[in-house]
Amino acid sequence: TSFTFVFGEEAPARVHADRNGFETPAFKGTFDETGFISSLYDKRAGRELARAGKSLNTIVYYENRPHNYDAWDINIYYGEHSWNLDKPTSFEVVTNGPVLSTVHVEWAISKSRIAQDITFYHDVDRVDFHTIVDWKEEHGLLKAHFPVDIFYNEAQFDIQYGNVRRATHKNTSWDVARFEVCAHKWADVSEASYGAAILNDCKYAHDCVDNTIGISLLRGTTHPDELADYGEHEINYAIYPHMGDWRTALSARKGHEFNNAVQVLPMNAETAKRLDNKSFLTVDNDNIIVDTIKCAEDGEGVIVRLYECNGNRGSAAIHFAHAPESVYEVDLVEENPAEADFSGNTLRFAFKPYEIKSYRVNF
Repeated sequence: TSFTFVFGEEAPARVHADRNGFETPAFKGTFDETGFISSLYDKRAGRELARAGKSLNTIVYYENRPHNYDAWDINIYYGEHSWNLDKPTSFEVVTNGPVLSTVHVEWAISKSRIAQDITFYHDVDRVDFHTIVDWKEEHGLLKAHFPVDIFYNEAQFDIQYGNVRRATHKNTSWDVARFEVCAHKWADVSEASYGAAILNDCKYAHDCVDNTIGISLLRGTTHPDELADYGEHEINYAIYPHMGDWRTALSARKGHEFNNAVQVLPMNAETAKRLDNKSFLTVDNDNIIVDTIKCAEDGEGVIVRLYECNGNRGSAAIHFAHAPESVYEVDLVEENPAEADFSGNTLRFAFKPYEIKSYRVNF
């Protein structure tokens, strides 16, 4: 999409946040004395997301001393020793505007400092937490917790080219042992008609027990590196409250969007006109995510790799901005080309649940 700049009057603020709370078209809520979100009322669903008496984005510092493999394990008993953050050392409203509102909050814990920009949007139905931590801890574990008022006994976790469902109870010894779960771009808990996902772009350990979605942010290990993770870290995560379950809410797509922010490229008007607001390609089915567009390894054409993200089967079509000369389906190592259902600028294909497909496109 291209935009042109014009001079005009300052647009009025349509999103508002201050020390007491915030309001957007989708949400309104309050901050507690520590700077966490004590209420997040979803105006679309007419319900409160935060569990009674608890706050979303509660950051907790835990002692973590693994019995073995210090740099690889988290001690199963880490929850027995923890410290809560005190009142913030700083709480500042950065901006209230027509597009978004941001507050900046800072805390001190042990020998470390934490700073967050919490952003609320007018047209995006999530809350972002841009976090910078100056980390100087040994045998510490930093987690952010989101105690949600959602009934669930299982959670959905993102993995590459798919997702997995895991139980969140502790009925058996192996359930107890799965207190930390790997997830790449998102973790989601849902009822039939409502849920919430935690999106992230760089931290992959979660827990979903006791009606709380947790994300592990940092650890302080001393072996084999005595100063592992010392220094400044930049972390991005978000909460995405949604109508319906994780499939209806397109949580997988939202996770990809969070990890692939829109990039703005300045160009002159003539170049923008030649592009004519066209995307390289578009897909007509929300179950399909285009994960990769790259030059072919042998230099012959472009590889488009996609996958089905919701466990469904069906058919879809890809529409290219310009008609390719040829399109072939290939395997994951870009070999064994096969004829594809391609005509004009449209590629049609059938897909199975979580199927991965690769195409070689020549223009």
